[in-house]
Amino acid sequence: MEINIERANDAVLFKVINASDANAYVDGSPDIGGVNGGLRPMEMILAAVATCSAFEIVNILKKQRQPLEDLNIKVVGLREKKGTATPFSSINVDFVVKGDVDYKKAERAADLAINKYCSAKASLDPSIEVNYKVKFE
Repeated sequence: MEINIERANDAVLFKVINASDANAYVDGSPDIGGVNGGLRPMEMILAAVATCSAFEIVNILKKQRQPLEDLNIKVVGLREKKGTATPFSSINVDFVVKGDVDYKKAERAADLAINKYCSAKASLDPSIEVNYKVKFE
């Protein structure tokens, strides 16, 4: 896996480009020169854990022939100062399921996604607690 990153302005806005030419922008906060032109790096980590897990949930429920209409995710990361860095101490993921999906199957899919299949979560420091909830709309 490889990505390329190009500076997109004269400050801290960067364009991230993957092998299939899809792109995203990452920016810093305004106090370090950011222009609110993209997600912050720590937001990208939250998005990676959430979307990686969501891919797995969708695929698991599809294999179980569950009628998933939609899946929305809210992610909250709590950070604690450790020396000069402020890493996540915990991440809370709320999966909001829409459709006539069996609750136990959705709960099991979320558990497997977060704790077994999500490579983004597996790449985090093991001290970061990742919690999840499944809610129905």
